[in-house]
Amino acid sequence: MKLIETKIFTYSLILMILLVNIFDNFFESFTNQLLFFLIPLIWPGIAHGSLDIEIAQRKEIINSIQDKIFFVSGYLLIICFFFYLWINYNDLVFTIFIILSILHFGISDKFKHDGFTNYLEILIRGTIVVSLPLWFHTEKTIEIFSFFLVSNSLISNFLIINNFVVFFVLLLIIIWIILNYSSNNQDSSQILIEFLLLIFCFIYFEPLVSFFIYFCCLHSTRHLIIEKKRLSLSYKKIFLKTVPLTFIPTVILLATFINNDYSIYNYIYFVLVGISSLTIPHIILVIFT
Repeated sequence: MKLIETKIFTYSLILMILLVNIFDNFFESFTNQLLFFLIPLIWPGIAHGSLDIEIAQRKEIINSIQDKIFFVSGYLLIICFFFYLWINYNDLVFTIFIILSILHFGISDKFKHDGFTNYLEILIRGTIVVSLPLWFHTEKTIEIFSFFLVSNSLISNFLIINNFVVFFVLLLIIIWIILNYSSNNQDSSQILIEFLLLIFCFIYFEPLVSFFIYFCCLHSTRHLIIEKKRLSLSYKKIFLKTVPLTFIPTVILLATFINNDYSIYNYIYFVLVGISSLTIPHIILVIFT
């Protein structure tokens, strides 16, 4: 394992195996799972999207003060628009969000190489995150889906489609192995190790725990490390750059929790919808620019 984020992900898996087995009663609750991962969800979780202005500048989307104002305004408008859609059109937006998430996780986490295997890697990485929890932890995953207030008919359709998707992913992995090892791709072993770690993560742990481990310890960490290199920043400077735009949504989430008169499940719903809406412009920036 050459990459630091792969090592962090591996060590996190080992640590969580120990913790989940020692404190199994604690991790049975969704609320406790959320509280346990609260700090890593803030940093590097939310923080990995706080560099979007720097990314837009690097991609020459922002070249002036006017561009920055337009970019930030558009970014906030997309967040508000999708939050409104989440509240009013749950099924439609949830489906769009799942598709965009598969593409985002696949594109963001893949190794930089060209060819057909590049697209295979994107599909494998993205679908593992969504498909395996639904297959191996069906009831728990459905319970999480219900936090988004999606209809039972949509969940039923997801279950039917997922029966085919799981075997499709297995087939893609077999094809990927044959093509990569026949072409002597230098990154093949590293990518295969990550595939196996991801598969283990989403099979062994409950869906929320597995996603938090993946999201915080591999996906977000990799994104920050890549941007650190591209922006030629030290770890200290990359941390300081992420603080302001990480602080704002964190304060909002905590403030709504403190002033929340509803149940913890309603709060989790607004947290998930809020974070999902926050994620949409970040996904669009990464995938389509």
